[in-house]
Amino acid sequence: LEDRVTVAFCSSALSIEAIEQDVELFTPSSRPETVYILTMGALTYTRDESNKVMRHSNALDDLRCGPDQFDSQTVVHVGTWLAEFLLWMPWTYQGTACASKNCEVLAIV
Repeated sequence: LEDRVTVAFCSSALSIEAIEQDVELFTPSSRPETVYILTMGALTYTRDESNKVMRHSNALDDLRCGPDQFDSQTVVHVGTWLAEFLLWMPWTYQGTACASKNCEVLAIV
C-alpha cells in the first residue's frame, strides 16, 4: 500500500514541462504555485529591480545560489532550482524566468 501511495503522490505533485524558446516560465506578477528544477536547455532569470526589498539584498531570490553568484540577469543552468522558497514559506516570484532556448523543467506543485 505504501508504494501505491508514494506513486500516487509523486504523480500528482511532479510533472515535466516543455518550455519553448522565448516563453516565460514565470513573472513577478504571476501567481506562485510551482517550484521548478531545470532539467534540459537554458533559462534566463531577470530579477525585478523595482522590488524594494530585493534591490538591497540577494538573501532571498528565486534562484538557489549565493549572493556572489547572482547578477540582475543570470543564465540558469541545468540542475538549478527556481522558487525553492515556495516549498517552505509563503512566496512571490521575485523576477522573470524565460527560456533562452527550448528547455524542460521538473515542476513541483
